Amino acid sequence: MSRILNITNGDCAADAMRHAGIIGDFLPWRDLLHEGPVPHGLTLEALSGIRAEYIAQMGWGDYQQVLDSFRTRDQQLQRFTYYKKIILWFEFDLYDQLQMLQILDWFNKQRSLNVDIGVICVDKYLSECSDVELLCMLNQEQALSHEMLDVASYAWQVFSQDNPQLLASLLDLDTTALPYLNGAVKRLLQEYPSTDNGLGLAQQIALSHIAQGEQDPKTLFRLYQVEEARRFMADTVFFQRLMSLNAARIISWSAPSWDSPVAITELGQQVLAGRRHAVDLLPPDYWIGGVHLTADNIWLWDEVSGKLSRKVTSQQPSF
Repeated sequence: MSRILNITNGDCAADAMRHAGIIGDFLPWRDLLHEGPVPHGLTLEALSGIRAEYIAQMGWGDYQQVLDSFRTRDQQLQRFTYYKKIILWFEFDLYDQLQMLQILDWFNKQRSLNVDIGVICVDKYLSECSDVELLCMLNQEQALSHEMLDVASYAWQVFSQDNPQLLASLLDLDTTALPYLNGAVKRLLQEYPSTDNGLGLAQQIALSHIAQGEQDPKTLFRLYQVEEARRFMADTVFFQRLMSLNAARIISWSAPSWDSPVAITELGQQVLAGRRHAVDLLPPDYWIGGVHLTADNIWLWDEVSGKLSRKVTSQQPSF
């Protein structure tokens, strides 16, 4: 019975499960796939290299240490036939749903799955659950189905494509085999620049609170988390969202740090009111899945229609 592998979203969840007495080995999946490049068609090993390089470039970890961690993770996954049973433990938020897609797509590519695989996916945060709650979740385990694998593989493929309209089309498809996927996809699309003012949703929430007088970045992050129905964004990522607002002169932040106050600028007031567009102030240069948003490749999210459209512009940055 010890030959059980529990795959989950990170170390905090794994520690909570160990404390609860969940039997087996633990494989924490530590990648924040909603940030940075996830190009199409790569092997798990090749993608791990790209992800490690991105995480290091962002200053979120040492390249070699992150790469070694990913290699150890990948090797443990590749030894899946050693186990009698594998259980995937994941949550309903964007961070978890993308991890689950990656793992299920990998399993779907294996020649044979002669191992008992179950899925526990819940609308709670595993690391915040009591021992009793975690143990009771074992009763919610579902057997991995062909429908789950097919939906996950298709979703993973379109997430990694360079045409984000393929990802948006998931909202119109039947993805109920993975019941939290639809909500996660919509939340990811809301991080595209909006048609209204060019802000992603996290930036919009932050700027609204700054406009109301909040100056402390740590408090801004806490307020953002309160408004996020399915919390997924780490403080380090939120910090980068504020850095982007500062680079576009939408906020003033003289010495960017968690202890340095922020304030909205006149440009920021205009953006918040929809009179200026953030991507015209500072063209984007970041990735969402397989899409590299740049000055020549700007996609906008319309919350009302629930559609993405490509922005046609030849304007230079203006301040």
